[in-house]
Amino acid sequence: MDLGKSIRSGVKWLIIGNTGSRLMEFAFGIMLARLLVPADFGLIVTIQIFTGFVGMLASGGMGQALIRAKQVDARDFNAVFTLQLAIAIPVYLGFYLVAPYFAIFFEDPLYEQLLPVSALMFLMRPVESAYSCWLAREMQFKKKSVIGIIKNVLTGATSVLMAWYGMGVWSLTLAGLVGGLVGNIILSQATPLRLKLNIDTTIWREHGSYGAKIVGNDFFSHIRRESLKLILSKLAGPAFLGLFNKADSLHRLPYFMLAQPVAQPVFRAMSKIQDDLDQTKYMFYRVITLLMAYILPFYIGLWWVAEPFINVVYGEKWMLAAEPLKILSIAGFFYIIIRPSSVLLMAQNRLTQEMIAQSVILVFTVVTCFFGLEWGLVGVSWAFLASQVFTAFYLYILAYQTIPTRVKDLFKAITPGVKLNSLLFIVLFIVDHFSGDLITSIPSLYLLIMVVAGGATYLASFLLMNIPELQSEKKRILDISNSGLIIVKKLFMRIVIFSVKLVFSLAVLLALLFSMLTLLKQYYALGSFAEQQAAPLHEVHRFYDIGVVDANGDDQLDIYTSNHHFRQVLLLADGKGGYNDVLSKWGLDQSLAFPEADLSFTAPVLDKPGLYIYWFGSQFLIRSHKMDNFGSLKGTLEVLDPITIKKNDGFVLDKREQPLKELAHGTITSTVLSFATDKSAYLRMKPGGQGLPLTFKITGDIKPEQIYVGLGKVSPQALEFSLTMLDRHALVWADYNNDDKLDIFMNRGALGGALRGYPDFIRKDIKDELLIRNESGQFDDITIAAGIEKKGCSGRHARWLDFNHDGLLDLYINCYDRGNVPGDFPKQLYIQTKDGKLQDMAAATKVGMPEQQIGSFAWFDVDNDGDIDLVTLQNDGFFLYRNQQGVLEQETILRRALSGVQIGSSTEGAWVYDGKLTVADYDADGDLDIFASSKRGNLLFVSEKGNFSYINPVSVGLPEKSFNANWVDYDNDGLSDLHTVPQGLFKQNTDKHFQLARILNFPDEQYQAAVSNWFDMDNDGKLDLMVALNKNDAYKPWWAFNEKATLKTTWKVKTFRNTTGNANHWLQIKLVGTTGNKQAIGARVTVITADSQQIQEVGSSEGSFFSQGHYRLYFGLGKNQQVNRIKVQWPNGIEQEFENIAGDKLVVLQQSK
Repeated sequence: MDLGKSIRSGVKWLIIGNTGSRLMEFAFGIMLARLLVPADFGLIVTIQIFTGFVGMLASGGMGQALIRAKQVDARDFNAVFTLQLAIAIPVYLGFYLVAPYFAIFFEDPLYEQLLPVSALMFLMRPVESAYSCWLAREMQFKKKSVIGIIKNVLTGATSVLMAWYGMGVWSLTLAGLVGGLVGNIILSQATPLRLKLNIDTTIWREHGSYGAKIVGNDFFSHIRRESLKLILSKLAGPAFLGLFNKADSLHRLPYFMLAQPVAQPVFRAMSKIQDDLDQTKYMFYRVITLLMAYILPFYIGLWWVAEPFINVVYGEKWMLAAEPLKILSIAGFFYIIIRPSSVLLMAQNRLTQEMIAQSVILVFTVVTCFFGLEWGLVGVSWAFLASQVFTAFYLYILAYQTIPTRVKDLFKAITPGVKLNSLLFIVLFIVDHFSGDLITSIPSLYLLIMVVAGGATYLASFLLMNIPELQSEKKRILDISNSGLIIVKKLFMRIVIFSVKLVFSLAVLLALLFSMLTLLKQYYALGSFAEQQAAPLHEVHRFYDIGVVDANGDDQLDIYTSNHHFRQVLLLADGKGGYNDVLSKWGLDQSLAFPEADLSFTAPVLDKPGLYIYWFGSQFLIRSHKMDNFGSLKGTLEVLDPITIKKNDGFVLDKREQPLKELAHGTITSTVLSFATDKSAYLRMKPGGQGLPLTFKITGDIKPEQIYVGLGKVSPQALEFSLTMLDRHALVWADYNNDDKLDIFMNRGALGGALRGYPDFIRKDIKDELLIRNESGQFDDITIAAGIEKKGCSGRHARWLDFNHDGLLDLYINCYDRGNVPGDFPKQLYIQTKDGKLQDMAAATKVGMPEQQIGSFAWFDVDNDGDIDLVTLQNDGFFLYRNQQGVLEQETILRRALSGVQIGSSTEGAWVYDGKLTVADYDADGDLDIFASSKRGNLLFVSEKGNFSYINPVSVGLPEKSFNANWVDYDNDGLSDLHTVPQGLFKQNTDKHFQLARILNFPDEQYQAAVSNWFDMDNDGKLDLMVALNKNDAYKPWWAFNEKATLKTTWKVKTFRNTTGNANHWLQIKLVGTTGNKQAIGARVTVITADSQQIQEVGSSEGSFFSQGHYRLYFGLGKNQQVNRIKVQWPNGIEQEFENIAGDKLVVLQQSK
């Protein structure tokens, strides 16, 4: 076979092998991306940077030396194998010893286990290298390709199976070892080589001189490629690196499938004709021409479809990789120059010059990377692209100096490809212009349209355009097409036979693997969760809070929200996975006179003649419909707010505004808007706010029953009526009046903190709500009768507690000072008297603290003395208010002034929900500890006998910054784990350190705040997660210019069912207290098993930020099937014990009378 045929045959099989392997990797990669998270891939990439670097040095470059050498025999292969094995053994031992320090440097203890296991590949590489080099030297690329496909199928299937089995990042590590081992076995049977030890220093020296140059060149090339990832891994973390690596690997896919296979036979061919520079020059430019024709169209298409491709194929959690992929696709053009130039320099033995070039390129890459990192993933991607442009120019200059050529030869080589791809770009531009909206609405359809249009355009252009340089390629394609049917039939039969053999072999291997996984799972599995697409909530408008409560006492946990003036939900669980919204049925609409008149983004259907009045978002609409049926109408709307008319079609308007009073936040304005019409008309306006009464007086030919208010289209009783929203904030649930039904206290805002500046009739109507459930299932408002006064309080958090241990529920309200009117705004502590009245005793107990703004707090017994204490986050740090005989005395836990936005000064989700305190005895020493999550920096406070000490969370494996956190024993092993947003779950180990489980994490750039609730939504004993996420307004990729805007107050809600499989047992406890505190709020429960003791206080499961209602306690028992003893210290100080309680159930413990 002549050289040309050998090259074409080699290229053909290498393309088949590479395409098959890459497609397999791509398919398995999609499945793995759905099963794993970016951080898993980031961990493996970080390890591969170092193992790849050391492996390259350990190989000594002798593989390439064997391929290039003119004469070699079995002794050469055995000698090289022996040397590489001798190097691999100490290298592996080195990785084993350095693993603990590697884990410390990258601040992830999992590296200590991953690195030694991954390094086992070093012991396999000498075998693989010897056999692969023999096949390449003999140009037996068919065998090499088939073996590569088998290896990739096995590796991919193994990794997917492991990932599905819950082994997380280990699925990527162990699958590579399985594939490598099987690949070596097959390689040994495909070659006549029989490897054995051969210590021959002469052969080592002979091949070592060229190999050393290869290593030197590859050293700088490897460092250049991987330095970017190394910097990202250290400075930005595994998740950031995982996202970038996904974009990087995808944009290289066309290159690896088509360009990389060409390099191996071309290098071998150029090595044979290295003395014939004219022939070398022809081959060099011919390769560039063909790569332009066959590879560049993939990168043109990738540039257009990057976003929908990531969205459709990999899912939303990988969307941050879309923009980098689009940027990196531009590098495709430069790869077409880089790879042939590198092959030419290697074949001409100009490795010293290339080594110098790689070192210069390395410096350029590192510098641009550091600059780019400031702009996140986008900046790093542009930095990488800049380095590829620089690399292409530098290597081409070296090639230019090696062969007799001119720059116009390069332009001549790329011109055919430029012609073809220019037409492709224009067609895709036109298609995108007419279908671009589909990117966000139906991304799969957009992707399909672009692929079909692009593919058809390019194929037609290739076959129909008269390009002399590609005529031979066109003829070859047509010949293949003409004989394609026969080839397809033969190929089909071969595929069937091969597939049968492959499936049988894989079945045997996978059966063995499955057995191995069963043994490994208990050690490596860190849990699994399934997102519930049929969840009760997916988004919440004008979000304020979300929480969990057993509202109707059926032991099924229900869901509620608070939404300022917008429509809330109260979703009762039916025990079968369904939920029913009973807000209106229970009479909890913001306007009792007009149910469903709350603000929403749903407009009523105009199906009857009349006048429709309703809110749509924060805008207010008045619409007359089919007025010709009953004449004309006139009306006035009065409100103490300015009104902006947004649109008027058909109304005659007269607006009169009179300023009444100047306040810090604006002017109180009396507005009277008169409107009249005798036809169908449309009026849309925006009042200054939504919390003030809108008073209507309607006259004319219309009757009250022809007026429809709100989405519920409820008619007023008279032609004069008022509509008021309640701006609900915190909801706190408890049985206040001892009738075994939960009652609700809801506080509200105070008109931007300016309520005291408004007239008396407004101040009288703006109040909080204490709602008592009556026998009919509705609620009675006893706020005023109970003694609760608004006092201008801009209400935020609220809590029921038994402050003075008298067995009666007291009420704490956190007030903010918005700075809009003079005066103090102390917190409120209402102590309940025996006759059911509430008296504000904040000043007497020193709870008021009018000079302090409290961003988050926790009420619990810090020092186990039976008194409830208060821990707070304030602008100047964290403080303990220790209860000393009914008076709170301040102690400093950690003084740390808040930088930037201060508490109470912002209504943006980014800061309103920052600083949440979550409480648990995480170290099982009998004292409750605190974790404070914050974007300014997380804090861990460990309590010892009532005194807190600060521990850096990073030192125990927890994240440095988060914007939400909750203690939770998600796997029921009896240890408190921590879930943070965005990082995900951190599993506690027995040494009181934490390991990132890499589940339930979220893109940190995409969201800026979160509220998460852990509860057993299906009563299976495992805690599930419902998390509300606030999108980051600043997150908008430049390519998403036509993305639909999302209101910043609209939060996404995601629900995840706990599918973690283990044999651990559990116990859930519901306490029933005596009259006055039926929910036993503040009771302390100690659960004692054969090997552990756990402590919780009622209310510690609370996940809502401002509200309260989740009183169930959750205990993981590990392998214990029962609890030896439960000790309950009730809120009134009485202690009670329960013995020998069986696990795996919800138990109800009643306080003895």
